[in-house]
Amino acid sequence: MNEVNSTSVSALMRQGEQLQSLLVQGELVAAEQLAERYLHALEEVFGSQPRGEAIDVEKRQALLQFQLIHDWVGQEKQQAEAQLRQFSQAGRASGLYKRNAG
Repeated sequence: MNEVNSTSVSALMRQGEQLQSLLVQGELVAAEQLAERYLHALEEVFGSQPRGEAIDVEKRQALLQFQLIHDWVGQEKQQAEAQLRQFSQAGRASGLYKRNAG
């Protein structure tokens, strides 16, 4: 059973690497599709992990990889929201200018 988990963790890590690459390249449709499989694999690997039990080095690496992906996505989301706020403010300023200039 340890070999199966090891293989599953290796497959999870490969999917995580592919997902990171797709995200960085801006391939969001492909990334979204792979993310579903990645999250399913994550659940398979860690879903049966007893609470409080120590995890091995390979699983720890997989968790660190997940954290990196999660943090990257969160950062990109914040940047996109900031850009949308700027566009919104620019649109309001443009509207005010048009109303007052005319």
